[in-house]
Amino acid sequence: MHIPDISDRQHRLFCRLAGAPGDLERLLQVVRRRGFSIRQVEARQTESCLAVALHVQGARAIETLRAHLANIATMQSVQRPLGPVDVSCESAPSAVLRQDEASQA
Repeated sequence: MHIPDISDRQHRLFCRLAGAPGDLERLLQVVRRRGFSIRQVEARQTESCLAVALHVQGARAIETLRAHLANIATMQSVQRPLGPVDVSCESAPSAVLRQDEASQA
């Protein structure tokens, strides 16, 4: 029987930033410094924002990473989507994991 390693935890995040120069680099830097590996990134820039869908892997609590990402000065929102995500500045994830659900996940 295979017992999954705690480092096998994979998570998805959807972020919206103001779109200032260096926003994507800052976002990725925070993810790495908080002990997560980046598995996949999808980003779209418009005149109004930078939308980023992240797939990360790590042993640490995802809510800690979410809180650190929310502290980025140009961050507009950070969400944990439950369903598919259209990476754009106009739409929001159709379903997101609420704070109280996050503590149970």
